[in-house]
Amino acid sequence: MATVLTDVDFDDRTVLDALDACGHHLASGALDSSSDPELRDLVEASLQDFAECVRREGAIDFPDPVPGFDGVGSPFPVNRIPWTDPDLQAAVTVCSAGLESPGR
Repeated sequence: MATVLTDVDFDDRTVLDALDACGHHLASGALDSSSDPELRDLVEASLQDFAECVRREGAIDFPDPVPGFDGVGSPFPVNRIPWTDPDLQAAVTVCSAGLESPGR
């Protein structure tokens, strides 16, 4: 997500429309947890923690994860991510580091 934040022009309506239409392909099949409910619940809890962290860090309109996310497609509703929020990049950086460290 940090790469996307620095390399994509989120002020461009065409970019936003494309993300809305095709965002579900961003992580298509990267982690299909549909056959493992325990893994799916763990991933969903981590995504919820990430979303709450991003909001605490200042990107207050960051959405909750897609309900029932199973690892296929985007874990967050792409059209609801506040891409132009000036606090988003820093919040994602801080919260992504927390995902890599146990106990955050």
